[in-house]
Amino acid sequence: MEWIHPVSFLILRELRWGERSITDLTKSIAPLLGKNPYGTVQRCAWKLARHKVVNYERRGKKVLLSLRDSPLTKVALHLAEVIAFDEAMSKAAKPVADAARELVEQICRELSHVSLDAYFYGSFAKGTATKVSDVDVLLVAPKEAVKAVEETAGKVLGIHALVVDREMFQEMARDRGPHYQSVQAGIHLKLPI
Repeated sequence: MEWIHPVSFLILRELRWGERSITDLTKSIAPLLGKNPYGTVQRCAWKLARHKVVNYERRGKKVLLSLRDSPLTKVALHLAEVIAFDEAMSKAAKPVADAARELVEQICRELSHVSLDAYFYGSFAKGTATKVSDVDVLLVAPKEAVKAVEETAGKVLGIHALVVDREMFQEMARDRGPHYQSVQAGIHLKLPI
């Protein structure tokens, strides 16, 4: 799997928002790269395309990338999010990282039968959480599981959880308000893992 590279996962996370040029991607992730960021992004993008994880299309002088609709792309994107979550945990103050870890473990243990989406956002997702920060998370669950998810999340100290059903989340997506944009810019985990 030659496409597996830290930059490949950064590219995948950036492509969640839709088609992007290699130049735009390089500008977004250049601060995280060393010398020759454009060349690194271009090589990783080409490998992702060769392994059919992304679409790679030339339009004039631009090379545009977009996510493919394939099982491998879904797995790669999920792995990119898990890596981002792990990175956020390593940057967060210990009490904050412990709260995030406990929430995920509690959901996986108590609600293993429920498929839900956890969107971590705010200072935790940005990697700027201090010991007095809480973990902001939006949990999207099936309507019949919302109460159980609220109860499970409520057991974890240091968590600021908003639990909505899928219909409400779709409404938030249509409105595209600032809260939704903050949530979308964060880390998306599908639980249980």
